[in-house]
Amino acid sequence: MLKQIYVIDLIVRDLDAAVAYGRKIFGCDPKDTSGVGPGVQEFRMAHFVAPGNGTGLHSVGFFQLTVDNPETESGKAMKAFLDRNGEGVATIGFTVEDIDEVQRTMIERGLRFRHSEPQKYQMGRGNELEPAPFGTSFWFAQHNSDGYASFLELPDLKG
Repeated sequence: MLKQIYVIDLIVRDLDAAVAYGRKIFGCDPKDTSGVGPGVQEFRMAHFVAPGNGTGLHSVGFFQLTVDNPETESGKAMKAFLDRNGEGVATIGFTVEDIDEVQRTMIERGLRFRHSEPQKYQMGRGNELEPAPFGTSFWFAQHNSDGYASFLELPDLKG
């Protein structure tokens, strides 16, 4: 059902500082992922391509809220996480073979998703569980065959 962890996202208060730190680790500019995905209009986002050419973990991302009082569900969840836990790992994303099957199975197990149906985004379709009691959310994605290539085509975040 779950194939692999493909992304780890951290919520930060200062994206520019996080990106500068990430550049030292990864030795490259991150992809500008602001606006990629459902409900992310209240964020600035950047994802660094992880080593491995898309096998296993493909990116490490940093998110910064751009508003003090978010109105979207994603924004509210990240604000609550940040207020409660401070900066850190907020989302772990898994690739899956069949997002619809995963969603049905997770619901049968008593879990709830943020959206009633998987959401389309640049790399495929996915959905996020409502945040766990400890705050971290889990994202499940069924990527298109060209999903990783679509990610690599995103512009680099300069500056």
